[in-house]
Amino acid sequence: MLPRPQLQLQGDLQFGMVGVDSKPSKQLQLTNTGQLQAEFKLDWDKSLPLTIEPTAGTVQPGSTTTISAKLAAAEVGAITGELVITIAGRQEPYRQSISATVVQQSYDLTDTSNAAISELNFGSMYHGEAVTRTIAVVNNGPAEARYDLSYGSKADMAAIAATEGDGPSGDDQHSAFMRMARIRAKLREE
Repeated sequence: MLPRPQLQLQGDLQFGMVGVDSKPSKQLQLTNTGQLQAEFKLDWDKSLPLTIEPTAGTVQPGSTTTISAKLAAAEVGAITGELVITIAGRQEPYRQSISATVVQQSYDLTDTSNAAISELNFGSMYHGEAVTRTIAVVNNGPAEARYDLSYGSKADMAAIAATEGDGPSGDDQHSAFMRMARIRAKLREE
């Protein structure tokens, strides 16, 4: 038997659910377990919002080449396609399906009956009275959600944070919230 390249392809281009304007990436590994080098060329529908590198190359015997694919989806919808990997001297190319479902990232606040709310109203209260409301932050997309809790208007928070004068400054909402929480704790101690 004559020496020849023998390629193994590992990985996939199934991006799953991704948010609009996210830039997820995937990698494929092309390993040559044969005794001769393997020249390859990649082809796909260039209208897809997908960048793949390298688009051609050589895999030496016993080595691996990494193929990187980066998706840049700007619109909601389904993305489907096929990556064709042609190997010099091989009649049938390798085929790898490409797919992604692009969704709009959004968050909702809901009450205990799962009704959407835009503010948390405690109604009229007496001094010293404790009232509890339960809400949920619902993440309607694939990206991790980070949030800060604050009370009062942004102007109130900025004014209180400015009076303390220590800690990070600027428009960082987390820093402003932490400064405000420290001020409120000091006031309770007095």
